[in-house]
Amino acid sequence: GTSTASVTKLLDMNGKLVCGDAWGAIRIYELSQSSEINNNNASSISRRQCAFLQFGGSSSIACMEQVMGEHLLAVSIEPADERDSNSRMIYPLATSFRVPSSRGVYIVDTKESTMK
Repeated sequence: GTSTASVTKLLDMNGKLVCGDAWGAIRIYELSQSSEINNNNASSISRRQCAFLQFGGSSSIACMEQVMGEHLLAVSIEPADERDSNSRMIYPLATSFRVPSSRGVYIVDTKESTMK
């Protein structure tokens, strides 16, 4: 099976779910609610990944906040703890951000998948 990192932060950004993890990755999902009712008389919510980013080095996502507009995200990273750092995976499908230090605050454009 594929191993995954623990989610460290969650954020609602304009109705999208932003998930930061212990391996420095950020996944952004568009959520949609089905109007069909299932057996439990509840509608279902589905998600579709629309962005996948990862900070280089041994970084963990410490904090995230939406700033200055619809698509900008301030991301604070910190060194991953040793347990996460030893099992860290580099996601080949993620847009990778090189950073000079595994500690700092960076501005990410989630629409363009770029760092400002």
